[in-house]
Amino acid sequence: MLNFLDEIALLTGLPLDVVNGGYRIINFDGKSVYIEGIKSILRFNREEVSLKLKKGAIKIVGAELFIKNIDVNSIVVNGKIGQIEVS
Repeated sequence: MLNFLDEIALLTGLPLDVVNGGYRIINFDGKSVYIEGIKSILRFNREEVSLKLKKGAIKIVGAELFIKNIDVNSIVVNGKIGQIEVS
């Protein structure tokens, strides 16, 4: 039997960890990073992108950073990714 969050994940196609208020990060060889579960952009410049999560924040530090794609709850940041900090 599915619980409420399982049903929401199934209906929306979102992963259960994202529906539960979590996030998902995929780093593509330090050249691109895909993040699901974001709420808003806190800071953005060529050296840093800070994102608000439901519970916490993510900071991407690097060089020549730019937002390639942004959606309701996900973002793709390209550039020279040096570090990803989760707090």
